[in-house]
Amino acid sequence: DIETTCNMGIIEGGVATNIVPNKVIIHGEARSHNAAKLEQVTADIKNSVEQVVLRHQFAHGKASFEFRSQREYDSFSIPEDHPVLSLAMAALAKLDIPALVQKGGGGSDANIINAAGPTILICGTGMNKVHTVHEDILVSELYRGADFVQTLITIHAQGAEG
Repeated sequence: DIETTCNMGIIEGGVATNIVPNKVIIHGEARSHNAAKLEQVTADIKNSVEQVVLRHQFAHGKASFEFRSQREYDSFSIPEDHPVLSLAMAALAKLDIPALVQKGGGGSDANIINAAGPTILICGTGMNKVHTVHEDILVSELYRGADFVQTLITIHAQGAEG
């Protein structure tokens, strides 16, 4: 759904391509803006693995699994009228950069910092094909990002949001 994502990104096991592995380790993550949905997805993953193991035990007599789940960070939401967002919008307007405020689904340092108290935003940097082997950014986008940060600092230092 639009609030939740899940991926099993690392699957390790075996010693050769022609031998069935006796042990497989799977690492994944689930994220959601809705805590109840996150708990449900986590339970669904565990239940799915448990069902596969039970079927294997019935057919072959031996199988087991260990499931560990750890909440690494919580989601966060920033109200549209928050001063930090107003400051960012003022800086973007001053630089004639179009603004798009949207909910993201990622996990970043912002999740951890926002949980600790100060409110921070995640601002796009102009990157392309993010989290792929083809990720890139134009040098002009790096300069534009630096201009944005400088403008944020200047507006904040002047004690105004616009």
